[in-house]
Amino acid sequence: RCKADLEKLHLETETRTLLGREAGILLGPRGSTVNSLCENHNVMIDVNETGEDVFTATIIGPSVSVCVEEIDRLLAANKEVSVKISVNSIVRNSLLQDSGGPIKKLQKDINTDERISGNIQLSFSKSGENNDQHVLIVKGRAASVDTAKAIVDETIAKINKSLVTIQIDPFVIPKIIGKGGEVIKKLKGGKPVNIEVDKQTGQIVLQSTEEGEVERVQSEIQMIIDENQVVRIPLEAQVAKSIFRELIRSEHKETINNIVWMSLDDEKGHIVLRGNKEK
Repeated sequence: RCKADLEKLHLETETRTLLGREAGILLGPRGSTVNSLCENHNVMIDVNETGEDVFTATIIGPSVSVCVEEIDRLLAANKEVSVKISVNSIVRNSLLQDSGGPIKKLQKDINTDERISGNIQLSFSKSGENNDQHVLIVKGRAASVDTAKAIVDETIAKINKSLVTIQIDPFVIPKIIGKGGEVIKKLKGGKPVNIEVDKQTGQIVLQSTEEGEVERVQSEIQMIIDENQVVRIPLEAQVAKSIFRELIRSEHKETINNIVWMSLDDEKGHIVLRGNKEK
């Protein structure tokens, strides 16, 4: 009679190959996930190791297709994936300052968000040929990575919104940096301030997470600029070179150097004088 009853059940069987952590996802803590699947779908699920870190799940029941679909969704949602976000140097430095404190806090905030399941990890990969561009990697369960990325994007947007850009003549940049970076260090004053300087374009970008710090540094930089005004004397390139060479060889050199700093911009054909406005 039991055999006849079993034959009437028309049991179906399906198998799934599981790799590594997929078996743990299907089983769940202390078998809770697989037990729930068995109860909800009236099936039996047997998980056996069939190779090195390879497992086979056998699903048996009168109708296993719905259960198999749920298993596939479960595995897909818990699959470990990563997304890459391209950021500039100022964003990277902002997140990594204070021994990585900001990025650690951001990661903690993400992982305590009720929408996140599993553990999200944030890290930077090596930048490519463009030294100003870096890659921030968001890694975790597929079901949570998009939400985590949205939180990261929002943080990056806030950093970019807080940026202050100052444009100065590139010949003033050495006065902003100082010997061995001593002026930059003094401007930071031990505070969480990022100062990015482009020597070629003369662009300075300021950013800080501490209120009032950007304004303080901006004011101090303006004082340096006021004492280092630049006057360019535009000439034809060859003429500029000839006059500059004559000046640095003649009796005028010492007189000029006692008043202002003088140089030559070869590329533009300018004689450059730097000092306070009066001088």
